[in-house]
Amino acid sequence: MADSLQDILGQIDSLQGEAHRKDEALAQARRDLREAIRGGQTTGDHVKDFLLVAYGPRVDEGTERQYRALVDRFAGKKDGSVLLCYQRQEPMMHSVIHQPNMPTIAVSRFELGVLDEDPRLDVNQGMIAFPTKPSDKPVHAEYGDQFSHRSKWEVKDGSLALAPWDFAPSFEDTTLMRKCGSIDDMSSLGERFSGVYMGDEIVALVNRLPGLGKKSFGDSPEFGLLGTGIDEVTYAKGLILLGADLPPLVKERYDCAIDADKKRVISKLYRVLLHRSSANLSSTRESLREDIPGLLREAVELGMHRDTTRWPLDLSVGFEVGSYVRDLCSEYKVKIS
Repeated sequence: MADSLQDILGQIDSLQGEAHRKDEALAQARRDLREAIRGGQTTGDHVKDFLLVAYGPRVDEGTERQYRALVDRFAGKKDGSVLLCYQRQEPMMHSVIHQPNMPTIAVSRFELGVLDEDPRLDVNQGMIAFPTKPSDKPVHAEYGDQFSHRSKWEVKDGSLALAPWDFAPSFEDTTLMRKCGSIDDMSSLGERFSGVYMGDEIVALVNRLPGLGKKSFGDSPEFGLLGTGIDEVTYAKGLILLGADLPPLVKERYDCAIDADKKRVISKLYRVLLHRSSANLSSTRESLREDIPGLLREAVELGMHRDTTRWPLDLSVGFEVGSYVRDLCSEYKVKIS
């Protein structure tokens, strides 16, 4: 005689209870495994130890290869810089109502630090650690916005760290991504890690990419998925903020870019001086007035208020840039910090 409906429901309830007990026992065994490794026990392979802490016993070969390749890149990176790149997708047009298939744009965010020690796989924290300078109070810099001209590097406390689920998502993480829709559906998944670069890798990256460059997640350069939107000048500003020396090629291009910016700013400001005694002074000044405060703030950011060089008005007459900028800042109530 076939089991009754009540008997079948009873069996299901019993099996679910048994499965729940096994899940709890498995979870406890995984916690015991992590604590044993953190307590000093080892397989004799530090990469394997970290993978057991971060992912548990079941790690696919592809993930292990990613970590071993990363560890190979760690060697000798002390005193160099490290750049972590992240991307997310945002709608090109803001709308209160979400619309399917709305066009999106890649938005990048960067974390930059100067290494105080070689990077390492930290089994205690379960994170990929990038210890940054200074050793007594480590800091790093963050940069990111939809448009680079609206972004600035900001100093943040603490060293850099990369979560395992960002660097190499597990099967479970990937399954969750697919359940959200598409694995590349950034609007539902939020920010996604897109690359780690160290030392000369960063120089190679910023030298070959234009600012505000965009690449899809389908592109796979030699050092992993690429988050773009940074160039030599942006990279140099981050290093300067952190008190680090610039690599020679980056410094050369940064100096050229800054000189070009100074010439552009002073050329525009010079038009004000040129027309001071003009009969069209009023109309000229009114047409320029809106641009002047912004130009002066840019001049101060470029350090032009401290510039002692002379800018030629013609073949025989010139003026000191710093004095000129300071006078205009006073006139237009632009603060010099």
